Amino acid sequence: MRTLRDLQGLSRRVPTAYRVACVAALIAGAGLGVTAWLSASLWRVEGLRASGWTAALAGLLLTAMAVLGYLALVSTRRQARAVSRDMGVALQRTRSRSQAVMDTAPDAILMADAQGRVQWGNQAVASIFGRTAEDLLGQPIDLVLPCLGKASLDAWFATYGFSNRVIGHETTGRRNEGVPFPVSVSASRSEVDGECIQTFIVRDTTDAKWAEQELTLRERALAASADGVLIVSMTLPNQPIIYVNAAFEQMTGYEAHELLGLNGRIFHREDTQQPGLVTLREAIRGAQGCQVVLRNYRKNGTLFYSDLAISPVRSPDGVLTHYVGVTTDITERMAAEHVLRLRTERLNAVFELSPDGFVVLDKRGEVSIVNPAFERMTGLLAGDLVGQSLPAFEEHLMARCQASEVDAQTAAGAMAGAGDADGPVAATCELLHMHTPTIRTLVRRVRHGGHDNETVMYFRDITHELEVDRMKSEFLAMAAHELRTPMVSIFGFTELLLQRPFSDERRKDMLSTIHRQASVLINLVNELLNLARIESRRGKDFKRERLSLQPLITATLDSLLVHADPRQVDVALPAEAIWVDADREKLAQALTNVLSNAYKYSPGGGDIGLDLVWRDRLERQECGIRVTDRGIGMTPQQLDKVFDRFFRADTSGNIPGTGLGMTIVKEIIELHGGQVQVASEPGVGTTVILWLPALAMPRGEARRADAPAMWS
Repeated sequence: MRTLRDLQGLSRRVPTAYRVACVAALIAGAGLGVTAWLSASLWRVEGLRASGWTAALAGLLLTAMAVLGYLALVSTRRQARAVSRDMGVALQRTRSRSQAVMDTAPDAILMADAQGRVQWGNQAVASIFGRTAEDLLGQPIDLVLPCLGKASLDAWFATYGFSNRVIGHETTGRRNEGVPFPVSVSASRSEVDGECIQTFIVRDTTDAKWAEQELTLRERALAASADGVLIVSMTLPNQPIIYVNAAFEQMTGYEAHELLGLNGRIFHREDTQQPGLVTLREAIRGAQGCQVVLRNYRKNGTLFYSDLAISPVRSPDGVLTHYVGVTTDITERMAAEHVLRLRTERLNAVFELSPDGFVVLDKRGEVSIVNPAFERMTGLLAGDLVGQSLPAFEEHLMARCQASEVDAQTAAGAMAGAGDADGPVAATCELLHMHTPTIRTLVRRVRHGGHDNETVMYFRDITHELEVDRMKSEFLAMAAHELRTPMVSIFGFTELLLQRPFSDERRKDMLSTIHRQASVLINLVNELLNLARIESRRGKDFKRERLSLQPLITATLDSLLVHADPRQVDVALPAEAIWVDADREKLAQALTNVLSNAYKYSPGGGDIGLDLVWRDRLERQECGIRVTDRGIGMTPQQLDKVFDRFFRADTSGNIPGTGLGMTIVKEIIELHGGQVQVASEPGVGTTVILWLPALAMPRGEARRADAPAMWS
């Protein structure tokens, strides 16, 4: 710029030299004329001829020099003008470029003089401070940068800079509305032509501060997270871990510096064949995310389960660069799930094996679960019921019922002890009297509002309980009757003997009656006690042994005494011993009861036979002790009740007995693993077979029978 000004001054001084040269040329021309005149005048003078030539030559030289000087000055002027023009154009171009660059800069650029007054600013000043550069010209710079007004600029440069330069000083700017905002100031100062120029570059750091705060907040959030977080680089060799948070350190027992640079396989050790790891590898191979459950090992070697979710991080051009993993220690949850799974399996097993029926309806009122017991009770299959609505289910169920009623007393008694964990059984239950697939009585209890608003129906078959109640009532009535009959006789005859005198013969007859009725009473009590003992102990007091049937049958027949009956039993036994596993005393008692009935229920006489028969049942051979008589027989209705307690085919009272004999026989034989079969026809007689599992079968001497047959 200084050279340009010199050239411009030179071009301005050229016209003055030109005028001086013109004057000099005129003077030279005049001198030349005078010299020529003098030369002509003096040419005549002999002595002055040489001097004239000298003067003329000098004038010519002087004129030539004047002309050359003039021409040089003219050329210099033209060159100066061209250089000045070119340099002006270049300077203007440089200024335009510099202005364009400064106006394009996103940072505000301010120039101030030595007193701190703004001399120039770029266009970014308006966007950052809300004031145009023209508004700030001549204004103190602390109007937009308050920090520069607290002390002199020299002190500010001395405090925050070095060698008249300040780089990245964090301070606060002020917008047009007076709103402060964070800025970063870089400044420099220099002297140009003795003038101090101070340049300030101001950058608005509001977004940077916000981003920094966001980043800090995210880092703190990651550090404070209860879940473990790790970041793995996919661009570095061996895919190392480059970040873990505090929760991850606590979870694994490793510190961050021990994990950085290592691969995640350190947590799996030798346990590398996990299904979760296979899924994880496939997801990484496909640059996809996934969630898996893994067995990991802490630094001290203890096992823990983790729920790991990984997400891929890609560069702007879509290249996979990192994986971010979030893991949760679910060891306690896995243990709880294991316990819950075991409990569920047990409950499912109970549900499947329960003799009681269950039907579950979901919150929509549709059948969702039906257990096998309900299918057996009602004949309705789960496949046909699941998905049906409650009205449709009720329609199917009621189609198989004879009647439905609410019986609080009966149902409550039948349901005693069948409560659940939610509370006691309701007092009122619904009784369903089924006719299909079999005649039975069910009690139904419905519980609403359980888990997930489900409805649970509980069905229990109380047919047996009702029958037991009936039998108990009949038993008590019959026991009272059977006990009262001999007691009345004993009480009556005893009272007569106490109050009235009788002859010795009459008194002896009365005492004989009392003795006979007391024997009946004692026998009844003994049989009741014997039956109760057999039922309660269920064969635990049986003294079972390997014994032969023939000697046991012979001994039983020898000890059988029937009052005033000379008949003998016609016995047909094989010669080869038949072995069974039985209690000698109990089996003899059962055979005695059968033989005693054969005598008592054939009062008109008739043959009584005993033999052995064979059959195959449940893939084993059984031997049957068959006893036949030609007695009064039984009707089919009587035959159905032959094993009921206190049942007697003869109700006239002429045939003595307690009605417990066949009940005891059935209990004894069934506890031996056998079976009692009875066949009878009214007026023809009765056949009873006591089937027992045989340990050995004789060869060809016993008659075989597949079913009880009437003797002919």
